[in-house]
Amino acid sequence: MKFFDKIKPMAVCLVLALAMSGCASQSTVSSDAGNSSQTEQPQAESNPQESSDTSDKGQSEVSEDETTSIDYNPVKDGKFTLPNGRLSFTMPEGWGLVSTSIAYQFSSEGTTNKFNLVVSRTDSPIEELTSEEMTQTYEATMENFNLVAFEHITVSGKPAVYMQLTGMVSQVTRSTTITQYMIQSGEDAYCFSFTQSEYDEEFPNLIQTLVDSLEIQ
Repeated sequence: MKFFDKIKPMAVCLVLALAMSGCASQSTVSSDAGNSSQTEQPQAESNPQESSDTSDKGQSEVSEDETTSIDYNPVKDGKFTLPNGRLSFTMPEGWGLVSTSIAYQFSSEGTTNKFNLVVSRTDSPIEELTSEEMTQTYEATMENFNLVAFEHITVSGKPAVYMQLTGMVSQVTRSTTITQYMIQSGEDAYCFSFTQSEYDEEFPNLIQTLVDSLEIQ
């Protein structure tokens, strides 16, 4: 199975997430100074049935894994970390995690620009991914699509693809510039999508600084 077959649903999901993020409220931004309970916890870390059973049996029978789930805070000491600890990066100043329902979605008050992180699995090398395959995917999900850049690179010592594109996504009436970094570490696949719907000369610097701070196992 080609890497494209795994990345295609991720790409579609990201476009949908970007469209929804344009309409999302920014009032629940989670930062070091905020309350971590405002942020939805990753689905992989929650099990309502186990929580109910644990409550009935008493506090003494809570397992170590369940305790870790309860205590998990994705943003701590200025750094975002995945639940499994395999990826982390320095949070941009003034930005926070606002949702984990579709992707890890980040935003900042005072700007409509946002970025997302989707975590997936793949058994095919990212080196096989081509610009033609990604063009086919995005032309089906974006209006006025234009692939500005596509390049195979390395990020944090891992094989990756850098891509920049422009177009219009659902529910957004103006052209959007999307910068993506798709990174592979073993069978783990990470896709960062930075969406710029308003001019901000500092946004490219934010992207580069975040990517440079990535630590991936």
